[in-house]
Amino acid sequence: MKSKVLLSKDEQGWREGPSFRPAAQFEGARHGQAYKTGDRGLGYYSERPAVWRGKVNLGKRHAPLHLIEGDMLEVTPELVAAATFVTDGRFDLIYDCDALVSLPPESWKQRESWQPSRQHAEPSRCI
Repeated sequence: MKSKVLLSKDEQGWREGPSFRPAAQFEGARHGQAYKTGDRGLGYYSERPAVWRGKVNLGKRHAPLHLIEGDMLEVTPELVAAATFVTDGRFDLIYDCDALVSLPPESWKQRESWQPSRQHAEPSRCI
């Protein structure tokens, strides 16, 4: 992957760049945020969601490959459309590594039985 771009959401929708909340002193850990001095000063900067942009070699041609890193509840058609080349907001695959880690191996088969199996699955609250 060539580049990682952080994304944040405001009143107009998703945009490139991290969200920022100024804080003169550390106020405790925040999920998905880092307390640091950055371009906008000292405070909490978001670390997710992010899109990794690259290309995949398909023989004589290349195709874009965009991977979204973030909480699965944030992955909406609006985020996909803003972050990737897919303007209709549809996607092919969701991989939730935390969910796979939290499920014991003997239950993976059962989990597969309730998975939606559509070529272009609409985003939902399940994996």
